[in-house]
Amino acid sequence: MLSSEMTRLMLAPQANIGVDWDCGFAFNTIIIKKFGLTTAGYPGWNEGFYSIMLFCLQTGQGLVWMTNGENGRHLYLEASHGLADVVKWSWW
Repeated sequence: MLSSEMTRLMLAPQANIGVDWDCGFAFNTIIIKKFGLTTAGYPGWNEGFYSIMLFCLQTGQGLVWMTNGENGRHLYLEASHGLADVVKWSWW
């Protein structure tokens, strides 16, 4: 288990990589600050698979997506946008 202090450190932006995107301290963590909300996550891929974990710190909502195909990213984007519309995620 991580302490709350260590978790805050891991999710603190370390490098800006885009307009709303930062990179965190832990394992190339993605940090997105948009609409007054902070979303953090971690993608993973290798030959034969794609995965991503995303969660919103303020709402406590999130998702984990795992595919056994290198093109899983494209399917993830489509499915996640549809899911966000259905469940009315404010952080998406």
